[in-house]
Amino acid sequence: MKKAVLVFSMILVCVTSAYADSSVWVEETWSQIDREVDCDEIQLKIHAKVMEVPEGTEVCRYFLDNPSYDFLIAKGDQIDWAALGCDTSNGKWRKPTKSDPEYEFRSELGFYPSCFVSACCDLQVRNYDLEYMNISWGKDGSNIDDIEVKGVSRETIIKYAETIARACGYQLGDAFRVYKQDDEKQLQENLMEAAEARGEKGASFDLKTAAGYAYTYVFYPIYYNGLRLYSGEGLGLENKREISSMKMQMAVTADHGIASIESALFDPDTLKAVTEPQPVISVEEILHRIEDRYAVSEDSSLEKVTVQKLTLEYVPISGPIFSEGGYTLYPAWVAKMLYETHDDPEWGTEADEFIIYEAYDAVTGEVIF
Repeated sequence: MKKAVLVFSMILVCVTSAYADSSVWVEETWSQIDREVDCDEIQLKIHAKVMEVPEGTEVCRYFLDNPSYDFLIAKGDQIDWAALGCDTSNGKWRKPTKSDPEYEFRSELGFYPSCFVSACCDLQVRNYDLEYMNISWGKDGSNIDDIEVKGVSRETIIKYAETIARACGYQLGDAFRVYKQDDEKQLQENLMEAAEARGEKGASFDLKTAAGYAYTYVFYPIYYNGLRLYSGEGLGLENKREISSMKMQMAVTADHGIASIESALFDPDTLKAVTEPQPVISVEEILHRIEDRYAVSEDSSLEKVTVQKLTLEYVPISGPIFSEGGYTLYPAWVAKMLYETHDDPEWGTEADEFIIYEAYDAVTGEVIF
């Protein structure tokens, strides 16, 4: 049984941040919906930032093929890797194969720097070991309105983000997650622990050196040919199908520039519509679907669910990660949710809270995951 007990407000918020290159950024408009629903054993709270979609919007499914090896080599040779912080002057490029489908730079200096473009639709840069960042990936990042740290300005972060977007040929929405650290003592401790883990016994870092490793690790949604791609967590489904998270994330440091980049990368000629356009189902209908789903939930450990965000995105679903089958992009309302659980002796679980994602077909409202 479900019962709405409180309704607050709907407030329009238009994101109009100032960027150096406006052609890279997509302006997003959001509303806020708040209400609480009594679902018997579970408290369901709608406290959601909701993407505004123009009336009459239609969507369809698309197919996106894996980039060919020829495309990867041409793209890899075209990219200015130095602009992405990666020095490729000392090393060799390895051509992609079926077992290793990356066009990859391997340094003669060791593990780093490294970079590649992959037939799995991604690009990566790693300029040095990131273990010192000690990020709790299972938890949400800090305030996304504050992406700066000591030694790294917002302007610098935006400049790097725009450089990556232009290199990959897509647009970006506003940052949706950030992890950062600029406390010198904490950085010093983290650096020493990471060095010891690598077997570098007796390594030491003074506070000034540690401060140079202050970092901001920022996540951005990608818009490809006008389609906002799924930016939640990747996961496996039945029948060996995979859901891929196609976002851009980068770590920038105070004294060492870009530390790492992970990004989706596509061959634009392989994107094809596979269904006719159909109208998008309303946000209220999706919220009703969510309420109905939790009204019959049998999860005895679940105490409270808070819907934090609803976004119209295209969810890429493929076969096994190294398959040559490409991706089907499903238009979906993606709900970001905070789960809060209590002690459950029957299942041997303890009280906890964590973020999960659910996706509902943007045309039919059916659950995708």
